[in-house]
Amino acid sequence: MRQLIKMPIDTAIETLLTRAETLTHMRQYYSLFTLFGAVKGAVAADNKNLLERCKAHLNKYPDEINHPGYSFELYRIGGIARAYLFYKGEYDELAEDIRAYAEETYNALRTDDGIICYKNPVPWKWIWADAITAVAPFMLFAGLGLGEQRYVDFAAEQTVLIFDALLDKECGLVHQVRGRYEDDPNRCSEDHWSRGNGWMMVAFAELIEYLPKSSKYYDDVVSRYKAFCESIVKYQSMRGLWRQEMIMEGAWEESSGTGLLAYGIGVGIRLGILTDEKYKKSFDMALSGLANHCISENYNTYNSCESNSFPGDGDERGTVYAYVCIPKSFRNEPHSFGCIMVALAEARKHGICAIEKYNQLQHTADE
Repeated sequence: MRQLIKMPIDTAIETLLTRAETLTHMRQYYSLFTLFGAVKGAVAADNKNLLERCKAHLNKYPDEINHPGYSFELYRIGGIARAYLFYKGEYDELAEDIRAYAEETYNALRTDDGIICYKNPVPWKWIWADAITAVAPFMLFAGLGLGEQRYVDFAAEQTVLIFDALLDKECGLVHQVRGRYEDDPNRCSEDHWSRGNGWMMVAFAELIEYLPKSSKYYDDVVSRYKAFCESIVKYQSMRGLWRQEMIMEGAWEESSGTGLLAYGIGVGIRLGILTDEKYKKSFDMALSGLANHCISENYNTYNSCESNSFPGDGDERGTVYAYVCIPKSFRNEPHSFGCIMVALAEARKHGICAIEKYNQLQHTADE
């Protein structure tokens, strides 16, 4: 029998972290984003125990971690979770380490139009939306914490550049990748992937909150953010979720992108940048959709896209068909944890302590 219950946000965030700790090595890039989501939740709820749990993981970086191959070296110091806590006054002793990784990022390989790109030199330099979540918040928080303006400017500039480069002007959303086609280095993938758009949103969310209004990039960032949100809400499903291919009505509903997009919209509402009631409705619908269709009573996660970059084979590479054919994972796909956490943490900042849901999302594996 369906019953209306309440999902406590603090419990959800803590349990999702436990899921990640149990099921992953806590060293991959998605694990670091999980820690970012948990840190955001800890700060929002003033949960010192949760914060200490996160720091226990981050304290292992860089020396106690068997690092996988990273796209950006800044992951080795703990990525954006570490930089955010450094900005918040933690880890003062790591100032020079943070500076070293920020400087390396500042001087990293770029495309001819100035966008930070994949670090391994190839004849065609490629960029992807996922990268901006790694780079922009790290450089923003490093710059603010160190008092280094050029790092802050770099974060804003890169966000504007990559958004403009990947933007599909017809729908206002971004593609995931540019530069993977050998015959045309300026060609983008054809998708409007939910998590790719979500990664773009994370950079905007941190910038609209923390970029000083005196910045020469502030107006450019905010105007693009507002236009992006205007486009995003048009493609939200009736259940409050965004789809794997956002503009395709029949595509499956995807949880990780929904979490990231809801997070960014929530930040704009809280800051008074998004004032139209449609954004509040969208945020509330997304939280309800996540709680009812993507998080079970036992806090397992569902409907998250597997890891990918420019999927498909042959002529199908980078097509909408290739993205839609990526299967949704059955349960606890590792990207899902942090992506859902940031949305829940933002809800906490709105004074929401629990989300109403029906108890229908119960799988045999949860029992």
